Amino acid sequence: MQKLTTDITYLPFGPKRLYLSSIMDLHNGEILAYTIGSKQDTKFVLDTLNQIDLPKDVLLHSDQGSVYTSAEYYNLCKEKGIIRSMSRKGTPADNAPIESFHSSLKCEAFYIKDEVITSSSIVIQIVENYIKYYNEIESNKNWTTCLRLNTGDGSPRVFLLNSHFLGSVPISKVVSLFKFD
Repeated sequence: MQKLTTDITYLPFGPKRLYLSSIMDLHNGEILAYTIGSKQDTKFVLDTLNQIDLPKDVLLHSDQGSVYTSAEYYNLCKEKGIIRSMSRKGTPADNAPIESFHSSLKCEAFYIKDEVITSSSIVIQIVENYIKYYNEIESNKNWTTCLRLNTGDGSPRVFLLNSHFLGSVPISKVVSLFKFD
């Protein structure tokens, strides 16, 4: 049975906010669908869910937010043959994988930057680029090593390398080395 999780997070941007609704495959961590918008209403979540065709009896886990408990969401899940699952009240840890993804997105793409983002189009571009990057990292878990290199500009870059490439990397450039299972 395929298991997915979904959630909404806010995206910081000047004095305003945009919202990200996303659906993650728990098997490989890939973001299968997402919507960025200025309102977090039921239509917003339905737009995300309508982006993907799923086999019958897929389990989709969410929190108990009003959009996920709405009749429209319930009906679309039923129409698509999706089995709904919901976190216990007040326990975001029940939805930890997608919460972690949203946290990483905001920390790595927004909070570490010194500049103030003043345009929603820039926020959308940042999120789309991050999701593309994130999906490429997750889908390449068969590559066994993730190497962070110091590029000299103060911002480490992440590279997925097969272990036989490691001999050609100067040790002075290695910030950290991570092994995936």
